[in-house]
Amino acid sequence: MDSFYGQQPWLLDRLDREGFIYIADVPGDTRGWLERPEVGVPTRKGERGRHPTRERVIEGEPVEVRKLAEELPDDAWNHIFLRDSERKEIWR
Repeated sequence: MDSFYGQQPWLLDRLDREGFIYIADVPGDTRGWLERPEVGVPTRKGERGRHPTRERVIEGEPVEVRKLAEELPDDAWNHIFLRDSERKEIWR
């Protein structure tokens, strides 16, 4: 799928839950985690303001996917044939 759908976390999570194998283009500045981070409703800071109600990432720092890709050794990549196009074969 193209980068529009590759930027939709709800879609990618759903595909993972359903057990689909997929290929999605994502921009290089997309941030993600190597392992699922700890999430929860954070504690309120101070006495003023609303109490937090939404879950957030509590622990874990995201990393840009371009940095992850740069750190991988060459043998970590698998090139697969996607399809024929009018000009040539498309491999990723």
